[in-house]
Amino acid sequence: MSSLTRGRKAQFFLLSAFVMVAIMFIVSSFIQPSSVFDTSSAVLIDEVYIFNNIKEKAVSVVKLSDGCADLDGNIDEYRQFVQSFVGQRNARLVFNYTIAQPCSNAVMTTNFYVKLTSPRASIDARFTATK
Repeated sequence: MSSLTRGRKAQFFLLSAFVMVAIMFIVSSFIQPSSVFDTSSAVLIDEVYIFNNIKEKAVSVVKLSDGCADLDGNIDEYRQFVQSFVGQRNARLVFNYTIAQPCSNAVMTTNFYVKLTSPRASIDARFTATK
């Protein structure tokens, strides 16, 4: 009879150990997802890419303008385009520029202030473009 009670005690301990491991596994599956950080959202933010592209193309507009007479119109047309583009993406764009005076067709210097604001990010910069 003592071997029968030992057998039952062994079964009880094995069953208890299995139940404890199962409970720990279930509890860990609930705890683990909260400890893992999702860093992919930083990569998915495209505001930085859009902002850098706006800056790069603003410099290109200055360099590709034929003269002072075309420069103001070209930049203003580009400003309207990018504000429309950014507006479609639920963001706000401040695009200010000043053409340095006196302007000559040989040297056209333009000072820019660009600020892009969205629900996820806010970026701004001052820069100068010269032909």
